[in-house]
Amino acid sequence: MVLSITSSNYEKEVMNYNGFVVIDCWAPWCAPCRMSSPVFEELSQEIEGVKFAKLNVDEEGLIAQANRIVSIPTFIIFKNGVEVGRFVGAMPKELMKQKIMEVVEVVENNE
Repeated sequence: MVLSITSSNYEKEVMNYNGFVVIDCWAPWCAPCRMSSPVFEELSQEIEGVKFAKLNVDEEGLIAQANRIVSIPTFIIFKNGVEVGRFVGAMPKELMKQKIMEVVEVVENNE
């Protein structure tokens, strides 16, 4: 399941969450974002131990601005409320999975 991030749940679901969260920063008018969405949904079912969430940058501009979103789609990986990874652009499923898992593994190995 992919959670929708809003100003009302951002603190609880991202900043105060004890674990990994991957956020897909997107907008409805963005074609690459629409291409990435089904891939992101599939990975949310495949990757265990990671929370998946989406942030509509048009509706939640203050959160997007606070996270320095300058192009979309941008994928940000948080661990315990701290950004630990980021990548930008639409990509095939296996590449997106590889990028997420690389960050998770590096962070876990450095703890």
